[in-house]
Amino acid sequence: MTHAVEALSSKFKCASDVADSPGSIALRQHLFWPSSCIAYALVIVGLVLAIHSHERKFLGASVSIVVTMLFFAYRFLLSRAFLGYCEESLRDDLADISRHYKLQPVRPNAEELVPSGPSGFWVVEKERSDKDGLEIVGCVGLGLVRLGRLPSEN
Repeated sequence: MTHAVEALSSKFKCASDVADSPGSIALRQHLFWPSSCIAYALVIVGLVLAIHSHERKFLGASVSIVVTMLFFAYRFLLSRAFLGYCEESLRDDLADISRHYKLQPVRPNAEELVPSGPSGFWVVEKERSDKDGLEIVGCVGLGLVRLGRLPSEN
């Protein structure tokens, strides 16, 4: 499993580049949010004003430019939120999975790890179609987090 854990960490680094990653899906869905549709309409109205109205040319151009800048700024912040989460995960639990989830070898010098406490980490592997080793298809990590003590525990 230690090889699987190392492979998982390297695979996670590329997750933001994958078409089906949560960040990519959120950016694609953002294109159809109601706020995005309003932005599209405002840009079109601004362009129409800028092209067809001499008195409101500056207003139309300004509206189009400002709305476009806000649209792309929001997309940038959305992508940074997902990338920030990925970077934080790589520094935190994925940096040392066995330590973070308190995994210990099944027996001395064994590669297979098992949880030693209330936390756990599982990796799902399948045999490659070319019969050349295993491929990681998924994982889940459950960590115990104590947010505070109940008054009865004091």
